[in-house]
Amino acid sequence: MTHAQADPQLHAVQYAFDAAFRRFWQAGDDDARMAELSNMLHHLYRLRCLCEDRLTGFSRTERSTAGLRAARGASWARNCDTHKLFRVASSLRPVYSDFYTAAYGAEVWLLRTSLPQAPDRGGRYLDYEAELEGRVILDTLRVGFDAMAALL
Repeated sequence: MTHAQADPQLHAVQYAFDAAFRRFWQAGDDDARMAELSNMLHHLYRLRCLCEDRLTGFSRTERSTAGLRAARGASWARNCDTHKLFRVASSLRPVYSDFYTAAYGAEVWLLRTSLPQAPDRGGRYLDYEAELEGRVILDTLRVGFDAMAALL
């Protein structure tokens, strides 16, 4: 027996993001991780659209709320080719994730200055620099997505 969801639109986005999230950490190679990173960024974009449609003044809230800065930075990164967004953290500076993945090492966001120029609305690249670069992809995306979903 299935239960009706209190918010079917939010549930659909969360379910899809969570599925891509699980596939990312279960992936054994870079190609699979890049595909799932692209999927997670797409579902984050879907969630932002849902927030924009439902919440008056969402863009102002998103810019001024510290907990949403990771999601804002990731939404900027969505404009970049996912093949160029991450690297496995070097052994010179150990980086640990809250999630154990099938592949050895934690994938971290690249420095913004090493990424190609991407369109920007309202300084989202600054949030990428402050909240994402050099940090673990899974940890930061999870926090950003959950913080945004909590608004609905």
